[in-house]
Amino acid sequence: MDIHLDRSLPLRLGDQLKAQVRALVHAGALRSGDPLPTVRELAAREGINVNTVAAAYAELESEGYLVQRKRAGTHVAPSPPASSEHAYLAALGAEASGKARALTIGAKELVETVAAHAAMAASAPRFRVALVAENALQSEELLARARMLFRPEVALLTVAPGAHDGSQVHLTVIHPALAARLAGPGATLPRELDFSAEFPAPAD
Repeated sequence: MDIHLDRSLPLRLGDQLKAQVRALVHAGALRSGDPLPTVRELAAREGINVNTVAAAYAELESEGYLVQRKRAGTHVAPSPPASSEHAYLAALGAEASGKARALTIGAKELVETVAAHAAMAASAPRFRVALVAENALQSEELLARARMLFRPEVALLTVAPGAHDGSQVHLTVIHPALAARLAGPGATLPRELDFSAEFPAPAD
């Protein structure tokens, strides 16, 4: 497991460890069942406190990334979280760090710059899209199609018909299977996503 902890960064070592393990999983460098160093091995190798590693492993296990067994050790979980957003973020991070090295920009400056932009982005309203579905299967179908249509920075929120509040989102889309059931006299239905084989290109 290729981990590089940087004490010059404005990030706690435990947070760096967790972020790097997540990135390695989403990038495919760590796969289901792969073993990780023991807590003591990794702590000794990186020169950090055993409790820091133990706490990071425990949190990653609670998130579904790792499985810890006393005699078997620590391994990547059989089905770690699958997230196109995190995979995109891992790829973006790899690209940014590569460009930073080419420009001789230090890791500390890169992290501080990204953190500053993230803080500014968090203060700005994010484009929110409500995906109305009545069960998990419909939600998965809507998410799969919506991720093809919208950019990664768009917030996609799956909600049940009764919990939908159009005033809280910029756009609402509805699963086609719900259209007939929700339609009433004079009803104005939310926009439907295209479920055909051809997907329209996202608008600029």
